[in-house]
Amino acid sequence: MVVLDGSKVASLRLARGLTSQKALAEKTREIDGEGSGVAMRLVWDAENGKPVSPRTHHLIAKALGVPPETLVLASRARRGALVWLLSGGATLYGIALAAAILVTLAVWGAGRGQDPPVIPVRAGHGAPRVSIQRVRFTDSAGGYTMEIRGSGFGASPFARPFSGTAPYFRIFDDTVFFEAGYADDSIHLNYLHWDDRRIVIGGLPALPGDGVVINVWNPVTHVGAAWGGNTTPVPPDAPRITAAYVSPHEIKIVGSGFGTSPAPVPFSSNQDYVVVCDGAYHPWGTGRSVALMVGNKFSDTKLAFVHWSDSLIVISGFSGPPPGGAMAIAPGDPVTLEVWNPLSHRTVRRTAWGGIALANVP
Repeated sequence: MVVLDGSKVASLRLARGLTSQKALAEKTREIDGEGSGVAMRLVWDAENGKPVSPRTHHLIAKALGVPPETLVLASRARRGALVWLLSGGATLYGIALAAAILVTLAVWGAGRGQDPPVIPVRAGHGAPRVSIQRVRFTDSAGGYTMEIRGSGFGASPFARPFSGTAPYFRIFDDTVFFEAGYADDSIHLNYLHWDDRRIVIGGLPALPGDGVVINVWNPVTHVGAAWGGNTTPVPPDAPRITAAYVSPHEIKIVGSGFGTSPAPVPFSSNQDYVVVCDGAYHPWGTGRSVALMVGNKFSDTKLAFVHWSDSLIVISGFSGPPPGGAMAIAPGDPVTLEVWNPLSHRTVRRTAWGGIALANVP
């Protein structure tokens, strides 16, 4: 049995837009190959310091998009890991997990503090803006390598080459549902180059045509930028965004392949057809990841659709409480949009966009 860091599980759940323990339980059922997932009672146990099985531990970690060892309660992890390693009945899962726990704790060290409040960091007070102008993906045997060109990235925050996680870069791929690159809660990437205008990262475990969103934060100013699109090659039937406009109260998405409206307009939905994320939010100080999203089906916040056609989507605002706190888009925030064709839901036919929020939609 494993004791998880309940506060961390709950914080990650909210950051992923899972606003209830029931929502996390449903997410584990969605990704479980056996289909049964984790009961809500076991999610409650995990968030309240009760021992859970390795299977429950693994499914919760997978649903939250983090390595399992990062969820183990630090105060009990060393003793539990050693018990596993010394136990004659240890399973291969237990041995691998225990070793990972010990390595993780050695890196963390003792006495990590509580996460600070997640508040937006916005450009201003003389801080230069950060922009992503182009992203190029190159396929290789070890996964995709991405080259990001733009400005304002700042000097490299670490010596290179560096393999690991850092709080200055995030990529989210909802086609295969993983989050990578930033914070101690994410998949490791290989940072090959970083300067003020160019970043090169390898080891991205994506598939051709995946819809992805990227965030880059300047290591000094903490101001961020956003990009969205597809890994190459892009399937010919994937939706495409040619322009998007985001303001605090309205969103307009122009392109093709959006399909027919999933419901008669106007309608409100949190069924993943469009997902909005504001990259101005980040818990600086701990390096832990956060993605405050609205419009996904594990969020109580719905998007109010007033128009949906194959080439144009218009959203008039949000309804309901945002996940993880009072998220509010402001002009200048780096925002991303994910768009899925309702007729091909959860398939490769999806795309994404990233850019800067405006004061008003033209």
